[in-house]
Formats: sequence, structure tokens, C-alpha cells
Amino acid sequence: QSAKKAELLKTYGDKKIQDVTVEMAINGARSMKTMVTETSDLDANTGIAYRGKSLYECNKELPKAPGGASGLPEAAFWLLLTGEVPSDAECKAFTEELHKRSSIPANVMATIDSLPIDTHPMTQLSISMLALQKDSKFAKQYDSGMKKNEYWEFALE
Repeated sequence: QSAKKAELLKTYGDKKIQDVTVEMAINGARSMKTMVTETSDLDANTGIAYRGKSLYECNKELPKAPGGASGLPEAAFWLLLTGEVPSDAECKAFTEELHKRSSIPANVMATIDSLPIDTHPMTQLSISMLALQKDSKFAKQYDSGMKKNEYWEFALE
């Protein structure tokens, strides 16, 4: 991947992609091609894709729970992290690993418990994720200069 990016930069680094209008900026960067993403894409015409696969393709290819018809969330997460569709065995091991890491630190529980009862669930999730940063191995690796292609290795940390 990095060789491909280096070649793109060398060959097309000074090429203009598009003009940006004030309206585009004010309306939340709609229709602006501003970032290369490898994990997912949202296109107004084709919908959401994970690692170049449509959600239909993902659902068809990803491991499923016994008797299930939908791809497992853990399998989709694996695909996003690694770019590969996990085998059933890899997905099972990954699920077990996630379960081992499912404890919530006391400081995070205290933070959640201190929120007003009517706090929106997504706000609660955001606050909880931010509270986890204190002990984040990912943050420590990032601060020490971790390379972008290593991010996935610490995403669970």
C-alpha cells in the first residue's frame, strides 16, 4: 500500500482534484474530494463500502453467527482494521479476544454514572470513549511516532 501511495504522490502530487466553493465548505464538505480513505467510503450513488466492498458484498462474504443471515459486527470490524475478510476461526478468536477486553475501568463507569439520565446515547458513547484515553496503549504508541500502517495493531488497545 505505501509503495502505491508513494507512486501516486510522485506522479500526481501537484495535480488539482477539484475546485472548492464557499457553499461546499459551509455545507459540511459535501461533494468535496478531500481525503483518501482505505477503510470505508460513503458515496451518494453507491452507498457505503467497507474496504471497497459494498455492504451487500460484506454481508454475503463475512462470517455469520450459527443460523444467522447477517455478517457479524466483529467480522466487519476485522475487515475495516486489516483489509481482509476473516475466516470463521479468525472471527471466533477475535470475538473471544474482544470479550476478554470487555471490562470497563472504574473511572469510565464513574464518568458514565455522572451523566444526566437523559443524555443522548451517542453523547454517552463519545464521552466514554474519550474517558478511555487515559490508559490508551494506542495513544502512547501514536505519541511515540507509530506509523499509519501500524494503527490497526493497536486499535483494540
